[in-house]
Amino acid sequence: HVAQTHRDAQGMMQWELDGKTCAYADSGTPDAATDGDLDVGYGLILADKQWGGYTDAAMDWLASVYAHDVTSDGHLKCEDDGPSTDTRPSDNMLDHLRAFAAYDKAHDWTKVVNRMQAVVSEFTAKYSSSAGLMSDFVIHADTTSPSPAPANYQEDQPDNIVGYNSIRVPWHMGTDALENGTSVAATEYSDAVKWSNCLDTFSGGSPGKVWPHLNLNCTGFDSSPDQGDTQAEEAGDSAGPAAMASGNQAWTDAIWNQLATNPFGDGYYGETIKMLVYIVMAGDYWNPATSSTAGNDFSITASPASGSVTQGSSATSTISTAVSSGSAESVALSASGA
Repeated sequence: HVAQTHRDAQGMMQWELDGKTCAYADSGTPDAATDGDLDVGYGLILADKQWGGYTDAAMDWLASVYAHDVTSDGHLKCEDDGPSTDTRPSDNMLDHLRAFAAYDKAHDWTKVVNRMQAVVSEFTAKYSSSAGLMSDFVIHADTTSPSPAPANYQEDQPDNIVGYNSIRVPWHMGTDALENGTSVAATEYSDAVKWSNCLDTFSGGSPGKVWPHLNLNCTGFDSSPDQGDTQAEEAGDSAGPAAMASGNQAWTDAIWNQLATNPFGDGYYGETIKMLVYIVMAGDYWNPATSSTAGNDFSITASPASGSVTQGSSATSTISTAVSSGSAESVALSASGA
């Protein structure tokens, strides 16, 4: 409901809302964020697979995403009203895009998958071949030479290195590799392994020591305007799916153990990332691309469940239904007796 009633001029959900008033909470003209748009689409597909009845809403939303967040060459824009030359690696949720391709045949989501994989390969080959890291924002994404954005391109943290945006990339790369396999998600798997190895080495195997700002050569960034900002639980937590995909059990265990704590008193942002990473690492992340639509499944109970009636008399029983998935269907009742 919130997504449907708080759309921007392009028809996408406004990216930031006040928690009390639900009014747009950023300055300027309301706009959307691509990762949020993808999450809404993914959620609608999950709802349709689980309960049914969301097909029209899901298809309408995915059509809007394709029209406003996808460029002509197939890469994802940073926001629906942003330039067609940029992309933000933390939006690159390949598992979502593959689910869209399986669900929505009206749009060429496979082109989006292929182009976003190419951006990963082209960028890392030139700027972070050993660590696989990607900067918070990438420019020239519409060419075969994507490159780091200038330092102060969109935000006040350096946009040309890993920051609070791109710390989410190993989570997304690892999730796609775990959900879709290392053959289908070969690009993501390779990047996840490199990123995981970088963070494991940098932190000495202690996820709480992963810095939220890293140079693309996997060295720490501790300079203005982020000097002293060297602790963020989500920086280590986000590596969990990549660590699992890489097969590094000790590193995976260390991250898993940290998830049960809150060492730096993280609030909404870090704790939300933690929960989503938890779901992936626990094996409870649902991939709708490999799931069929849930059928109607419901149970029937009667109270009282049985009884006896003398000839010429009547009895009453209350029939109740409980829906497990799909929707309840009509039920025919009959009674017989001598």
